[in-house]
Amino acid sequence: MDIQFPSHVALPTETRKAIAERLDIHLANTLDLYSQVKQAHWTLKGPQFFARHELFDEVALHLRQQADDTAERISTLGSYPSGTVRMAAKKSAITPHDSGHVSGGHLLRDLVNRFSMHASMIREMLQYVEKDDPASADLLTEQLRAVELDLWFFESHFNE
Repeated sequence: MDIQFPSHVALPTETRKAIAERLDIHLANTLDLYSQVKQAHWTLKGPQFFARHELFDEVALHLRQQADDTAERISTLGSYPSGTVRMAAKKSAITPHDSGHVSGGHLLRDLVNRFSMHASMIREMLQYVEKDDPASADLLTEQLRAVELDLWFFESHFNE
């Protein structure tokens, strides 16, 4: 990230920049996942439609709040968050949405895989930031807990 704003956060500039760069990737992943959950919400068909429709909408709200909190942390560290759809699309590491599927079971399996991937990437990022920036680590820990809870809600729809 090249753009740096003045910040009095008690971390060296290079540390703030490195953490903000990683958080910016996390922001892209979160925004991408948010849009995929909304796409599933809009196109869902089949049994348990209403319950799943409501679940997808609630989970999307969680991701939207997480994206907002992440972008604000990036700004707090003195960097510029890449939060537009186009910016996020360039940076996201989340598997792209498999368009054309509307079956609730198929959408849930896809979301389980993507949320699992997202949780793994948050864990990796958390290990990177926790020694230098407890505030960013706290943010990521809180988000990891929420992502894994939403993952459990998705998994609970399967009778396996």
